[in-house]
Amino acid sequence: MIERRDFLKKVAISGVALTSANGLTSFTSRFPDTPNNSEGQGIIEKEKDTLSAVWKFDFDERNAQLILQNLNVTLKGKLRFLSDDTPWMVCCSRDGVANRNTLVDPRGDVQGYWVLNTVGTQLELLFYHRTAQRFAGRFSFEGTIFFSEDAFPCRTKPVVGERVLNLMSGFADSLLNDSLFSPKDDLLLQFTAANFRIQTVVKGEFSFRLSGRIEDAAETVFVFNMEPGYFQKRYIPYYQPIDRKRCPVVPTGWMSWNTYFDKASAEDN
Repeated sequence: MIERRDFLKKVAISGVALTSANGLTSFTSRFPDTPNNSEGQGIIEKEKDTLSAVWKFDFDERNAQLILQNLNVTLKGKLRFLSDDTPWMVCCSRDGVANRNTLVDPRGDVQGYWVLNTVGTQLELLFYHRTAQRFAGRFSFEGTIFFSEDAFPCRTKPVVGERVLNLMSGFADSLLNDSLFSPKDDLLLQFTAANFRIQTVVKGEFSFRLSGRIEDAAETVFVFNMEPGYFQKRYIPYYQPIDRKRCPVVPTGWMSWNTYFDKASAEDN
């Protein structure tokens, strides 16, 4: 039988373990099972992943190609930096800080940095000047996204004071889109950048481009947010995708009564 003091001690020291995955760190916690005192067994520790979405990445300095992966989503593209319309090299670390990658000017000198950080289910790509530098330039990430075949571009971030409702039927591209959503998996991939564009190539494949100016701090971070259970965690606790065998086409239409109630007359319609 386990003494109460020993049990509490083991609970207290069960902490957080860090495991590296292709350069990024994923978090796993260790939780003790309740001991079965009747059988005289000790505490059995099991590893439980605290993040359902873990980012992995691979960067090839030879062609500045960055690959990001999370669940069943892959982003593959090229990193670029232009200053005064002159291309710089986007490279790996050149000092003792392994995860601090570099922006190298045409003379071969490191003048800036770019890093990847995970914050919960988010991945942040941050780019910034080296100390005492203040040059202007534009950093960009452009390429292709591979997602589920049912995924489609959409908009999930409302604007303050917005009075226009955007509705789309089927696959429709818009400069307002900021996300990709898979109804089958209830999985959302949301993007944040000063300048963002996403377009449908074919089912499950999309072209994208994020960019920002290094001299403006508000534009120096790209955020990739993966949210499993997007609708289930928000609006529809018992979310299930539409059964396309029963309803192959989503019903669409316009009902002014639902929008204007008794303020609309027959003449308005």
